[in-house]
Amino acid sequence: MSHQFCTQCGTPLEPNARFCTACGTAVSSQDQSHSKRSKKTKQRSSFPWLPVLLIVGSTMIVIAVGYSLIPDSSPAIVDVPDEHDASGLPYPDVPRISVAETKERLDNGTAVVVDVRSSEDYAKSHIIDAFSLPLNELQSRYQELASDTEIITYCT
Repeated sequence: MSHQFCTQCGTPLEPNARFCTACGTAVSSQDQSHSKRSKKTKQRSSFPWLPVLLIVGSTMIVIAVGYSLIPDSSPAIVDVPDEHDASGLPYPDVPRISVAETKERLDNGTAVVVDVRSSEDYAKSHIIDAFSLPLNELQSRYQELASDTEIITYCT
């Protein structure tokens, strides 16, 4: 609590006093208004840190939880077992088409051929206009393929 003093004799003044009790000097209204302003200034300078910290902390928690709920957009890596039938043909459940059917679909523009062999094998020889997409890159690059066209894969 701050005390005001009489400008004439230096005696401490009572709060909101109009006259000094020791010497009777009138207290100027400027001294009283200065006292009120200093109290208001002290009130304004105290920043509400606790509510601000609570709001900022809560916001950060909500954002972190929100990001953790967003599903991962990267494709799941699927481990396809290397299966063979009795004659040694790989992946017996995968439908196969003949060379003639493949050529017909390519000529009609209803299909695209994807060569899943290594880049080195593709460079040695490949079907004309075949798209090279090595099997080990398929999971990361499959978005490069058109989704509205039949995809015919091949390897040797």
